[in-house]
Amino acid sequence: MVPLVNRIAVIIRHKQPYADWANSFKDDGVPYVMGEQPPNCYLIDEMDDLSDPTRVLRKHWKNIFEAELEAWMRFPEDWPAKRTYREFKQWFEFELIEMVWDISSKELFAE
Repeated sequence: MVPLVNRIAVIIRHKQPYADWANSFKDDGVPYVMGEQPPNCYLIDEMDDLSDPTRVLRKHWKNIFEAELEAWMRFPEDWPAKRTYREFKQWFEFELIEMVWDISSKELFAE
């Protein structure tokens, strides 16, 4: 039997404001190209009611926003100063997935 994981998956896809910010740095790094980056997935605690995605994300949006920024620029001083829930919705598209199954035979670990 495949075990069901007691988490909700939050799939994050970048929107144009994220790409604009990522490409605003004048360095020799690789440019950010919309559509070439795969989405990221975050696991959050289960909830009984997923009918209101805003309510689900209220607890986690800040951590997700900062993790997405850190994935491109490591130092917080390079991040945009304005990081509100409204900005989060402008920068990211998200999808909630309620059923998360673990079909791996390897032990799950966290860093």
